[in-house]
Amino acid sequence: MEYDTLTKLNDNLPFADHHDLYHVIDSLPFGDVPWQCFIVAYDSKRLADKDSPWMDGKYEVWFCDPHEVVHNMLTNLTYANKMDYCSYREY
Repeated sequence: MEYDTLTKLNDNLPFADHHDLYHVIDSLPFGDVPWQCFIVAYDSKRLADKDSPWMDGKYEVWFCDPHEVVHNMLTNLTYANKMDYCSYREY
């Protein structure tokens, strides 16, 4: 992308920063599915010539229970007549 395009996009960004994005997500009125977190770390065999600094770190993975999210979507009257439950194949 060119600088002009980036400058134009920056003037119309939907969120000020990641905190603003998270606030918008958390304030959606379609069900209160809590955030959950787990920690992951690399624990496989290491090869001396292949080690990378990321292998030493621990990382948080944040998510909302997908079953609860889909349940809230399916019970939301906003989508009552807008879902097609028939399977189809797109070629």
